[in-house]
Amino acid sequence: MEILTSLDQLPPKLAEAEQKQALSDDAFRQAVSSWCLSTAVWGEVPPDPYSEAYKAFQLNIYEHLTGRPYQVSNEDTTFDFAHELQWPYPYGTQSARTVGTSLMGYGWLIKKMNLPAGSRILEIGSGYGSLTIHLAGMGYHVTCLDINPAFLDFIHARTGSLPRPPQTVCGDMATVELDETFDAVIFNASLHHSLEHRAVIRRLDDWVVPHGLVAFTAEPVLGNHAVQLPYPWGIRLDGLSLWSICKWGWLELGFQEAYFVQMLQDAGWQLKRSSLGLAGQTDVWLAARERVDDWYAADIFAAYGDGEAYGMDLEAEVLRLRQLVAGYENGRFIRLTKWLKDRTRQK
Repeated sequence: MEILTSLDQLPPKLAEAEQKQALSDDAFRQAVSSWCLSTAVWGEVPPDPYSEAYKAFQLNIYEHLTGRPYQVSNEDTTFDFAHELQWPYPYGTQSARTVGTSLMGYGWLIKKMNLPAGSRILEIGSGYGSLTIHLAGMGYHVTCLDINPAFLDFIHARTGSLPRPPQTVCGDMATVELDETFDAVIFNASLHHSLEHRAVIRRLDDWVVPHGLVAFTAEPVLGNHAVQLPYPWGIRLDGLSLWSICKWGWLELGFQEAYFVQMLQDAGWQLKRSSLGLAGQTDVWLAARERVDDWYAADIFAAYGDGEAYGMDLEAEVLRLRQLVAGYENGRFIRLTKWLKDRTRQK
């Protein structure tokens, strides 16, 4: 990967990306994935990622790239409504790679969440409704939250013929007031657009039922030494992110894995990660409060075996499951699969 060491190198790269986009989505993505900007361009990073000085440092990067101060309304996106209805994302890219990866990501999320039929879902930052249409098509009670009213109108147009079309709420995830709770909350490539992401995570207690689930998918949670994210959280310096910031004015943050995990744990959530690879586009992070509920417990051991679970006390889970097995064998009304019984005995 080419590392740009001067801001003077950025405009030619962005111009090349525009040219490639006119050719094809694949050509565009190949172009923007071949370079990133060195953090040295911006000077010394403040050491405390929770400080106002650190936030100001990140905002300075954004303002330099866009030429304007950041405000939440910058996330509004103008688009050709009629064209997008004919060619909705990801199909409009006409890229087998992009469409295939997107559909695999949606399917992997739905499979790993494994929500019962009729569950109530809050989808935060629903955008064009690319995931929404699959969730609503399954009969889930979906509520879409987005700051852009045009996106919500678009979702209504796409899903109006479904037996159970989604509800919509226009607002900022950091400040919106909701008068109901949900079985699950989904962030699909949306949390990283919020400067106040820690405040958003703290609000989950108000939105999720006591035994509910939170899912993060296609969020840029990167390794702690990723060249495009050389700090705990902040502006991603890869070509695609910089192009999106400069062209659309979006806030394109990323989170180092240690920071992301700690943020959720600080708010009382346990995490489990599942991925199909594919450069993070199919990464699914599931979060549950304090302990994982019984319907989800069958997957705990595989998670620990892969070293992909965070914040859960394995020995305590094994003890709890053994108690469930004992209750099952004593004739109590506890639903437990034979597979799970065998697994807990092996432990």
